[in-house]
Amino acid sequence: RIQRPGARPTWPVNCPPGYYCPLGTWSPTQHPCPRGTFREWPGARSAEDCRPCPAGQFCSDSGSGKPFPDGLCSPGYYCPPGQTSATPTSFRCPRGFYCPEGSPQPRACENGTFQPQEAKGSCEPCPAGFYCEASGT
Repeated sequence: RIQRPGARPTWPVNCPPGYYCPLGTWSPTQHPCPRGTFREWPGARSAEDCRPCPAGQFCSDSGSGKPFPDGLCSPGYYCPPGQTSATPTSFRCPRGFYCPEGSPQPRACENGTFQPQEAKGSCEPCPAGFYCEASGT
């Protein structure tokens, strides 16, 4: 059957990536995946079909219908699953640890290095005349 130009389809269409379409949905962008989640495949039926942003990455905007994460966590921060910012204030790298870009968790400074500040992406070499044992040992 041929439809006239501009006519709406009379059959269901798969919900697009980044969105979910429960029973009765009338627009492909009516229900974006919740903040901190994404959906890379079409056909989601509920918000539970949207996946939490992976560890080390973030999914920022609610309502944008992201089919993939926005990017990696910034140096100095770590991102457990479901983060909404590249710099989550609740997950600043603690003293004695470092968090390079995309860190899912803090890493202890190794022997011979130290980090006296929070939210840093690397450790500093131990100065001459001192020794620095690994953090957490």
